[in-house]
Amino acid sequence: MVRFYLPGMPQGLVQKALRTGQILLNGQRAEASARVSAGDELTARVDDAFLTPEKKPDRFLSAFRPHLTVVYEDQNVLFCDKTVGLICHADEREKVNTLINHVRAYLYQKGESPDVNLCNRIDRFTGGIVLCAKNGEALHDLDTRIRQGKVRKYYLCAVQGRPPKDEGIFDNWLYQRPGERKMRVSRRPVPEGRRAVTAWRVLHSARGLSLVECELFSGRTHQIRAQFADAGYPLAGDSQYGHTDAGGRAAQALYAWRVAFDPMEGPLDYLSGRSFRVRDVPFIHDYFPGLALSPAPTTPHKGDRT
Repeated sequence: MVRFYLPGMPQGLVQKALRTGQILLNGQRAEASARVSAGDELTARVDDAFLTPEKKPDRFLSAFRPHLTVVYEDQNVLFCDKTVGLICHADEREKVNTLINHVRAYLYQKGESPDVNLCNRIDRFTGGIVLCAKNGEALHDLDTRIRQGKVRKYYLCAVQGRPPKDEGIFDNWLYQRPGERKMRVSRRPVPEGRRAVTAWRVLHSARGLSLVECELFSGRTHQIRAQFADAGYPLAGDSQYGHTDAGGRAAQALYAWRVAFDPMEGPLDYLSGRSFRVRDVPFIHDYFPGLALSPAPTTPHKGDRT
């Protein structure tokens, strides 16, 4: 009887509660053999912890071996550095080796809730910072900041050639033709097109390549790749919008290397004014050997955040 209503309570404690009169049936001490009928009142003076059924261990999250590079973590959020080649969520080809599973297993195995949400996504063959929310308040706050443009996203890329200017802004429209995977660029609004704005500046040039930092003012599919290819400077290693390089890299040289939080009130207001960056950008070692990244600039790009 009691075990049915208190499944989280150990059998030994149930017996003890019955012996000591802590479980009453219609105001009287209940016997272990008693049966409850319609209209009976059962009272139990027990610890609240036993009112919630004990959760069974998650065998998958216990056995899964997480490989995760943590950029920043507190009780509300976790910012991680996704490796190139890893997808964020399961798709038709991969169900297990996903970023969300690595994050959930990492949290579960250190005793935290694995109920986490990814607040931004990065393509399979692009690496970099992914923002994760550990609870509902953090999820709503991060989603609001991203939607209002209060989270500045900076990418590094290696482009072929040297742009004629040290910095600039792409402001155009991206669209997709039926049956095509790649995005096309238009200088004016087009049906089904979406405006894409990217501010960029050249950090270094060598060996026919340029290292460029980009700030996204919009988050369109393949935005940086399509815009630089349209301008005549495709990303190194990008076979879809340019061509693979002689070094044989299987992925575009693109990395979400830094995020910065503009001032904004909310549960995560302690992040306002702070900036977070990855420790390393792997493609830099291939294309610009010996180049060390300087500290992130304190003054963001100027531009219309649309």
